Amino acid sequence: MKIITVIGLIVIFFIYLFVDQYLLKRKLGIKTKKFWLFSENRKTYAIVIDIVIMILFVISYWILNTGENVLKYSAIVRTGPLFGLFFLLFLNRGIEEIRIHPTEKSYYHSWLGSLLILSAFIVILIFE
Repeated sequence: MKIITVIGLIVIFFIYLFVDQYLLKRKLGIKTKKFWLFSENRKTYAIVIDIVIMILFVISYWILNTGENVLKYSAIVRTGPLFGLFFLLFLNRGIEEIRIHPTEKSYYHSWLGSLLILSAFIVILIFE
């Protein structure tokens, strides 16, 4: 990994920590809600979307990392489905939170995580 990529990822990570810990939690008082795929308070449409995203991840990862495609695509492109998985999962959970509890604003944390993953992938894609 090139030094510019590492510096870019470190800068993105520190910006994420600053926005998440200082601005969202301390200044605005927005608390994080942690839940996983089969939590009790989740809506069925969001669970179905998460499962579809995971199935699409497995299919795309399988296609890009088997057979002749291993030689065709670089390692960065082959890891794209992994970044896409986490980006879409965080985005879906943010949309679910804004639909269920719009006044709590905990969806900012999910969307910030989604933005972190997207920006990290873009930095790796550009500088590698």
